[in-house]
Amino acid sequence: MQWALEFIGDMDRPPFVLRSDRPVSIGRAADSDIVLLAETVSRRHAGITVRGDTVLLTDLGSTHGTHVNSLRIPPNQATPLTVGDLMQIGPFLLRLTEKHAGSIARPSTVALRDDTTIAGHVQPLAAISPHVGRRLRALTECLGKLDAAATTQEAALIAINYALDGSGYAHAAILRRIAESEVVVIASRQRDSGAASNIGFSRSLIATAEKGKTAVLAPQTRVTSHSLAGMNVHSALCAPIHIGDAIAGFLYLDAREQEAPVDPDVAGFCEALATALGLTFANIVRADLERRQQSLAAELTAAHEAQQFILPESDGQSEFLTYGMRMRPGAFVAGDLFDVVPLGDGRVAVAIGDVAGHGIGSAMLMASTQAFLNAQLLATQDPAAALSAVNAYVASKSLGGRFVSLWVGVFSPDGSIEYVDAGHGHWLLLETAGGVPQETVPAGAIPIGVSPAASFRSSRMTIRPGDRLVLYTDGVTEQKDNSGRRFGVEGIRSLLGTADSPASLVQQIIDAVVRHGGGTLEDDATVACIQLLPGQ
Repeated sequence: MQWALEFIGDMDRPPFVLRSDRPVSIGRAADSDIVLLAETVSRRHAGITVRGDTVLLTDLGSTHGTHVNSLRIPPNQATPLTVGDLMQIGPFLLRLTEKHAGSIARPSTVALRDDTTIAGHVQPLAAISPHVGRRLRALTECLGKLDAAATTQEAALIAINYALDGSGYAHAAILRRIAESEVVVIASRQRDSGAASNIGFSRSLIATAEKGKTAVLAPQTRVTSHSLAGMNVHSALCAPIHIGDAIAGFLYLDAREQEAPVDPDVAGFCEALATALGLTFANIVRADLERRQQSLAAELTAAHEAQQFILPESDGQSEFLTYGMRMRPGAFVAGDLFDVVPLGDGRVAVAIGDVAGHGIGSAMLMASTQAFLNAQLLATQDPAAALSAVNAYVASKSLGGRFVSLWVGVFSPDGSIEYVDAGHGHWLLLETAGGVPQETVPAGAIPIGVSPAASFRSSRMTIRPGDRLVLYTDGVTEQKDNSGRRFGVEGIRSLLGTADSPASLVQQIIDAVVRHGGGTLEDDATVACIQLLPGQ
């Protein structure tokens, strides 16, 4: 599945197709992926990341904020998006759409009618009439029903039903403008038939309402617009629907031909309905965004709890080894694993890995892989045999393309290490004597779960007391800053000589990665440091 961002109101600008291999930067800076030139757009305004079936928008602490469906989202907090969501960044309006075979899926729109000949007759409503009698009761009843509305479309239908019953107009619609000459009809109705209304919309009325004032076309106005005159419209009204300071849509009504004249006092009633509908829209949009964020938070919490349940202590000592480990969850649910397993014969196994993909499925695969690996290491006491058994187990499952990269080493008291690198490749050796970190070369084994027939062979190396083996996942080195620069292996190298213990070293590295990412990580980041104790 592919998504794209459509630029509303700028028909000359093609949709921007989102990529899943890296975040998309949005801002005023010239090197942004999407450059929006306006004073109210920050240089590094927002970012969009795609992981699997999830699209997340993050405001990067911009000055004027980022709005989704007219509601400002919290800064530096990932907000899930769905198809059709409208994003406002400064004066720019973008819509998330789904890309189908070279085309962009668009909602049905209605062209605004060219009615420049009546523009001089359209005036903002100067005052709101008092709500009395029947209209006051209707408004009160409408408020109660709006409070129970679950969707914006349901709320729109409630509002136009009461607008028609209380105003005398014969046709009503709730609109959202998406371009200079296009609107989306959220809901419409004819008073007599109850069916959706075949209603035409005046550009001049909407343009006036867009300034925040209710606009009316009075019955006594002589209509000279070909479009409206052709429909014999003698009365019309357009009231803005506000969500905070933004105009989220319009309540549009008209009467035609031999339909009854409209009471001039109804404008206040209709404006009050539009105000109530705006409050309802705000509550629905806010609740929807909160549900998305809560769902994302629940996934993160579930994955974190699964990890914490089976992880060893962050800092510790096992036999002749001391170690430090830090695991920082990313913006998406993923699956890093780390384990320290005393084998009972004086040796200690250490494992680090990364599950490809994101979501609860990846987190659960991480948990089951780590549990199965732990059991196999204790049973076989051989890293190659353990990985072969784990691979057969994982490859036998239907994983939707997921796989696991793993590094497993069995440490002996004399400093010898028997290890298998199954497609991981992320580790460095810092020797005490030389002080220059050696970057290891992967042995060429494939990740776990790719092929059930894969075989694994172990390699050997030796470390001395005081030497440090630094293991990490790709969430550390691939984390980007606001300019798109990766933290990289050099970011780790620059810190290797600055700490006096494995625990302080991994803390310094993970803190640096978080700072590099501006406080938010794209993926899980795990770093561990293993050191052979002196005197072994």
